[in-house]
Amino acid sequence: MHLLNLLAGSDDEPTKSIAEKIHGQLDGLDSKQKRLIEVLRILDAAGEVDEQTLEAVNATWGYLITNRLWESQYQSLESLKDEIDYEQTVKVFLEKHELLTSRKQADARKIQICWGQPPHKALPDRIRPPKFSQNLLQQLLRLSKICPLNEAVVLLQSEIDRRILKAGCSGRDRSKPYVLRGDVLSVLHLLKQRLPNHDNQAQSQPSETATLPCDNRPDGVPIDFMVAVRQASIQNGTATDKTDGAGKEDDEGGDEDEDGAEDIHSGDDEDEEEDEDDDIGNGDNEDEEEDGDEVGDMHKGNDKDKEGDEDIESDKSGEETVTKVPTPSSCRCSPTIINGIQDVKGNIDDIKGLRLLAEAIQTGLLNVCHLHLRMLAKTTVGLQNNMSGCKLRKRLQDAWRKRNHLDYLRRRNPHWFLKTQRPEIGADRLVVYRYHPIPPNIFRFDEIRVFERFAGRGSWGTWERDGTIIIPKLFRFLSRLDIRQKIDVEFDLYRHHHRSLPGRSRLGWLRNMFYSIIQQTVRQDPVWYAMNAAARPDKNWRLISYPYITKDTDPGENTGFLHLDLNTTQYVKDGSGGNLLSSSIALDDEQADGCTIGVPGFHHHIRDWHKRLIDRGEDTAGFTTNCSAAYRVQDRKDWGEPIPMPCPALGLRLTRPEIIHGSTPRSYRRRRSLFAWYTGIDDTHTSLDMKGTLSWNDLAACHRDLEAPSREPSGQAPRYGLPGFRFPGSVITRSSSAIGDVLVGRRKWTDPQAMRERDILLGSDDAAARSYVDCIREEMIKRYEEAFEQLKIVETEAFGENSYFRQKELGLPMESNDYSDEIEVSEDAEDGDEDLSMSGLSSEDEL
Repeated sequence: MHLLNLLAGSDDEPTKSIAEKIHGQLDGLDSKQKRLIEVLRILDAAGEVDEQTLEAVNATWGYLITNRLWESQYQSLESLKDEIDYEQTVKVFLEKHELLTSRKQADARKIQICWGQPPHKALPDRIRPPKFSQNLLQQLLRLSKICPLNEAVVLLQSEIDRRILKAGCSGRDRSKPYVLRGDVLSVLHLLKQRLPNHDNQAQSQPSETATLPCDNRPDGVPIDFMVAVRQASIQNGTATDKTDGAGKEDDEGGDEDEDGAEDIHSGDDEDEEEDEDDDIGNGDNEDEEEDGDEVGDMHKGNDKDKEGDEDIESDKSGEETVTKVPTPSSCRCSPTIINGIQDVKGNIDDIKGLRLLAEAIQTGLLNVCHLHLRMLAKTTVGLQNNMSGCKLRKRLQDAWRKRNHLDYLRRRNPHWFLKTQRPEIGADRLVVYRYHPIPPNIFRFDEIRVFERFAGRGSWGTWERDGTIIIPKLFRFLSRLDIRQKIDVEFDLYRHHHRSLPGRSRLGWLRNMFYSIIQQTVRQDPVWYAMNAAARPDKNWRLISYPYITKDTDPGENTGFLHLDLNTTQYVKDGSGGNLLSSSIALDDEQADGCTIGVPGFHHHIRDWHKRLIDRGEDTAGFTTNCSAAYRVQDRKDWGEPIPMPCPALGLRLTRPEIIHGSTPRSYRRRRSLFAWYTGIDDTHTSLDMKGTLSWNDLAACHRDLEAPSREPSGQAPRYGLPGFRFPGSVITRSSSAIGDVLVGRRKWTDPQAMRERDILLGSDDAAARSYVDCIREEMIKRYEEAFEQLKIVETEAFGENSYFRQKELGLPMESNDYSDEIEVSEDAEDGDEDLSMSGLSSEDEL
């Protein structure tokens, strides 16, 4: 009779209880032997029936959820749950099923550790059951701990054959040709008979067929030698874990190791993952082996096998070491063990350490004095050694049994091992902190909402279509007359101190102006940052401003060029440089005859154009791509002529790197621009967007020290001269916001205040974001005015009679910036990269 059928009953016997049905079925058999067989079969099937019930409920409920069956009768799923008392019925079964599944998975993983394969692969087809129940997995786990896979398969096949033969032609379930739980129990019983006193610290010599737990061994250790070690360890009382030589209970709490032998008649709960650390308060005075713990008094506690005097001190890594060698009268250890320990210099590799441990186990750990036992534990496998002798021997035995899975053992019980001999754990990072912080949530934002919040409705469509956009009056908070006048003074000051390189065209750049007060101020502007974060293709909000020079053209200067801020070949290959947007603030109203020019929408055609370049044999590999000659007449017909894109004063120009852009050939009036070059940071605050650029730490140091970076935003080294020191007349502006600090490297994006401000600025509340911007910009103006007053003092003290402010105060004529010796450079005369101030990065309006 099948147990499920028995429980379900039949229509013709609706009034009979389960007990009556079982008794009736058993009484119908003609002998006690048959009745016993049937009883055992029912009991064996009971666990599987319970498991099948849980699976049935889980599958049924899952089907109901997937197909939304409740909608045919109930208004909601909650209504159905109330009707069927879900919390007290179905939910209980679902939780039990989840627990059962997790236990089965855990058992399967442990079996894989011992046998090298999960159970469904370890057992051959001929004996593999169609399904592994929890009870079956538990018994297979016990078997895997004490018997190699090859031998286990032979024994299981033999037991299956014996069971089938015994069942005869009854046709009952016991004739099944695959492994049943009872087969595994029989094999376990058979193995116990091979080592009858295993669990009682047997001193008898095992048979020659005895094998080591798990059919594996470390490289370099002969198998014959390992068998001898196993035999010797049993003979010397070191193969079991229950007692030491005096018969004292092991202070590990009696839990058996995963790979060790265990009482095969113990309950299923014996299969717990791994013996955890010792029970607290067990009387052995063991600390929770933290690195560098004090050893304590070697002559107190329960350990009675300590011999000799010893001195304990700390080595350079903070781990404890034994430094005094025992006296001959107190130590009778094998010279091989002593010499092996003394020969170890520094950390030993596992293979050499296990060889030495194998020697000690063959000799018998009880024959090693306590001092050398401690040294052995540290030098062979890197164990902490501030504990009793029996516990130390236990852990050495655990390490030996898990010699093929030492990394697993170290991850499982990191507090057993020295810090230098185990993987890093969370406590290592906490050091003196007590708790782990709650990890921040992944931050996402609506880029279109943020973009149009500051650029206006419909601006995102323009950006997507053209890849470039001009947003007027975005920086109107700088429009106060006194602020504009101070900005003019700063530009005049840096022109006063600027030295043009002989024989090189200035091309309208102030190459000494990296950290003026106005530059430091606008780099921290929340709106400029938000626009760049929203417009970047990768939506990376972790940005930092890359220090760059300013544009300040004179009438009549040559400024013409046409290029791409990309290594086009590399961009087409892997997208390199595609996130580095160029953006600039115009300080003067630009006109069509003196402004940036560009090809709107070219980002849609750059790959087609690059293919055309290859076909022409004109592919380039520079940091930027010179388009003055490469963008030919046919290209212009197909994809458009470069057109003027004048920007009004205090407006923002934002451009994708795939847009061909440049400048009108000559300057007819003064034109000044500021650049932020917001560059992406990786989530570890280590590296930046572009290969070859400075690291985050180096760039933060540049901001801190007001020094020019040795690499440009493109990664190229400057070619027009780089100041070797901080401009002596510069001052640092004070902080105006947490986000502002992050943008100039004073904080990281992991800073809680910066993240809170980010959530407001890039969040969904438009009113809150605008209010935040107004507040921060007001602070920025205050900090600018404070710093400007300091600038007067610092620049005057730094340059004396050559000071800009001193000469202006005395009414002396300013020394003329004579650029008459500059070589006029046209875009046809030089390489396109040479048209740029510091590199082939952006043009005069480089954004």
